[in-house]
Amino acid sequence: MEYRVAVSPDGPWIEITIHAPVTAEVERHFATEAVAAAKAHDLTDFLVDATRTANIAETFEQYQFAYRDVKGLDLDKNARIAVLVSPGDASHDFIETLLRNAGFSCRSFRDRDAAYAWLREEA
Repeated sequence: MEYRVAVSPDGPWIEITIHAPVTAEVERHFATEAVAAAKAHDLTDFLVDATRTANIAETFEQYQFAYRDVKGLDLDKNARIAVLVSPGDASHDFIETLLRNAGFSCRSFRDRDAAYAWLREEA
């Protein structure tokens, strides 16, 4: 399986763990599944664990994902998305920038505890 979506045992959020290179198709699938899981469990926040993989989606595909696909998911306007990446991996930086520019609260972290702290902050 390319990814796993589950309610996190570490906090009140949905955790997406990615096991394969991140393509636009993988992004669409896990985002759709994660938003549905969040709605089913009355959660708004997400932790995307991308520490084992790089984002290889093309620039235009990432733009479409942020401005078309995510907006079409009816994501809660107060949702926060923490993206956990490996030190030295900048391949996820562009999608973070696009999501922020599209109006979503998204931040990358290289430290799991810092990501958890941000997700636990009062909105």
